[in-house]
Formats: sequence, structure tokens, C-alpha cells
Amino acid sequence: MDSGPGGASRGFEWRLALRYLTTRRREGPVAFVTLLCTVGVAMGACALVLGLALARGMQGDIRQRLLANNPHVIVAPAFGRPAYDVAEAEEVTKHVVEVAGVEAASPFAHEFGVLRSELMPRGRPVELYGVDPMAEDRVMGLASQATRLGWARLLDDARFAAEAQPASSTEDAAEPLTLDELKPPPKPPAVLLGEELARHLGVLPGDVVRILSFDEVLTPVGALPMRPRAFEVAGLLHTGFPEQDEIVAVAVLARLSGGRAVPIEGLHVAVNDPASAPEVARRIEQHLGKEHRVTDWTQRFARLFAAFRWEKLIMVLAIGLIGLVAGFNILTILTLNVTARVADIGILSALGASPAAITRIFRWMGLLLGALGTAGGIVAGIAGAVLLDHFQVIHLDPQVYFVAYVPFRVVASDIVVVAVAMLVVSFLTTLPPARAAARLDPVVALRNA
Repeated sequence: MDSGPGGASRGFEWRLALRYLTTRRREGPVAFVTLLCTVGVAMGACALVLGLALARGMQGDIRQRLLANNPHVIVAPAFGRPAYDVAEAEEVTKHVVEVAGVEAASPFAHEFGVLRSELMPRGRPVELYGVDPMAEDRVMGLASQATRLGWARLLDDARFAAEAQPASSTEDAAEPLTLDELKPPPKPPAVLLGEELARHLGVLPGDVVRILSFDEVLTPVGALPMRPRAFEVAGLLHTGFPEQDEIVAVAVLARLSGGRAVPIEGLHVAVNDPASAPEVARRIEQHLGKEHRVTDWTQRFARLFAAFRWEKLIMVLAIGLIGLVAGFNILTILTLNVTARVADIGILSALGASPAAITRIFRWMGLLLGALGTAGGIVAGIAGAVLLDHFQVIHLDPQVYFVAYVPFRVVASDIVVVAVAMLVVSFLTTLPPARAAARLDPVVALRNA
């Protein structure tokens, strides 16, 4: 074991560094600057913890909302291939649910058009989805987004469609309309409207709306725009995204086109673990073959989450400047300590302390300052994040930011990153003053003390 002055063990350096930091000698300015240095490191660590918790909270909340209102994976025919018919959609669904990691799958069709009401004859743009309500609920939790009575009315409409309207093939969709099909239905199909869309149209549950679709239908005189269809507003939808609530509407797939067969555009798929969606999508594509196109949520929202990553990086770099400033404070306080303890350095050198031992003393001083400030800043940051999130202190406009308040989420890995980063900065800033102390000539140091 290496020995220090007076036969002390090798660990004398950090004990002496701790004594220098806690000494009660008359060093008022140095002690005050040391305290400010510790506070500066704590502020840097606290700011980093709060910044990372803010980024995690905002991105995590938006990601959770996106995954709650969008399928994890979408299976559709490959480009250039026709839409599925009912039998083909059932066959594809059967194969998809056999893939490991898949929780549920639901067929869907959708069309764009203009939805009109008596109070809003000019209408509003709408994206109308046709789904199997129970299957869609297993995939995206449709029941949790709909009003209770609206959901019950949609289920009734699905049962009516199953009992009264047998499935037909897509070839029937190209046939001319028959007299029976021209007869008005006994009751309009049910539709769920986004709450913002319903507000713009001025409708309530029980009112009738009409959709003018941009799709075309084949007739004896050629392709003509699909005739307006009436729907009864069964209830409202609240997806958590005002932009989506302004355009979305959901109806029963079998009732979407007044009893005619609806080409099924694809399947919404839910997986057990959303993080594994890319891997599950690859397995589905391998299982189904190249005739089908499979996309997962990381592909559909790639630009959004890339922007999140850049935003988080820029914010961390900006806040990290506080940590660098705190590091320079450590360099300053160690330089002052070297100047104030020239006599002590000379005595230690005269007693046999090596330059490496003196270097370690001041390195330990910087690391102890950094560790104390980092620990205090992390504790303050965690406490602040928990309180800010619990009491929802920072409120936002949900119409702009998707969330009603700023959420904070503390993650253990972020705490480790902050602690390591602050300690590395603290260590690096100790090198210049520690080397300067080690290069002091003991004779000159004692003469100038």
C-alpha cells in the first residue's frame, strides 16, 4: 500500500480534501465562493433534471395519445392492387392474428367527403370511417372515445346490419342501383361524430346529417358522384386531438354505403407492446407476402418523433450550458484554493507528498464539490418535477399543444445521465488547478507563504 506523509494510507488525499472544504479557518471570501460554486452545480443539475423530465413528459403524453387513437400497425393491399372484399378481408385477418405479438385486428374502410346539416348546409370536410365496432374497440378502444349512448346505438346498428343485410362481393358494387336499393331505409345508419365536428355543424345526438362523398359509383350512364347519404348522429367522439375531432366520423362498415358492399381498404392491428410494432410489422409482412403492404406507427409518425428528438437534444444542450458554467465555477474555486494554500502545499511536499498526491487532493476537492452540488440538484429537480406534475402548475391551451398542462416524467436513466455528465464536467475542470498545485516548488512555496 502506498504511504503518504506521516505514514498515512493512500486515502489521505480525499480526507485532506474534505478537511480543506470544511475547515473553519478565516477564509471568508473563499468559503463564500465555494458555497456559490456548490449552489451553481446544484442549479445546473436541477435544470437538467427538470428539462429532461419536461421532454419525457410532453413526448410521452403525446405518444400515448397517438397510440391510443391510432392503430399500431396497418395492413393494406400492395400499391396497384384492388381493395379487399369481405371474404379476403376475413382471410387476411385470420392470418394476421396468428402472428406472434398481435393482439387484435379489425377491417376498415374510409372515404372523404363533405358532411352537411340543416344549420350548416355548406358542410364541413369529413373523413368517414366504416368499422366493425367490437373489433375496432379491441384494437383502438373505440368505446372509451365515444359517449355511452352513442356507443350503444352504434352496437345496435351493427347488429341490425348483421341480421338484415347479407354480405355481398365487391363485384356488386359496380352493378347499377336497383329499385330496392333506391328505397329509403327504415332508419338512417348511426354515425359517431368528433365533438369539434358536431359543434361546427350544430348537431346533437338524434339529428340527421348527410354526407356528399368524393367517391364515384358506376351507373349505366358512366361513373357518377355517389349520391348524398343520410346518417343519424348517435353520439360524439373525443379522441384527445382537436384537429382529429374536427374531421373524424365513424359508422358501421356494413352500413356505410346503404347496403351495398364496401371495399375494405385494410386492417387496423393492435400489438401487445407498441415498442415492438416494427418487429411485429416485419413478421406480418413475411407471413402475408409481398401482395400486402404493412406499415407501423413509427413509420407513419416518423417526422413527428424525429422533431421530438431534435427538440430534446437542443433543449438539453441549451440547459447543459448551466452545467458548464458551474464547471468553470469549480475551476475558479480550486484556483483560489491553490493560491490560498501555497504554504500547505509546500509543507506537504516537504513532508514527502508526491506531485501526484497533491494533484489528487485538488481533484478530490473538485469532485466532492461536484458530487455535493449534483446530489442536491438532482434531489431538488426530482422534487420539483413531482410537484409540478402533481399540481399541474403550468397550464397550456389544449387546442394548440394537445395537452392541458405541462407533464413532467422522471426516468432513472435520465438521472444517471445527469449525474455522470455533471461529475465528468467537475472532474475535467479540476485538471488545470490540480496540475498547477503539483508543479509548485516546495522551497518557493514556503518562502512565499
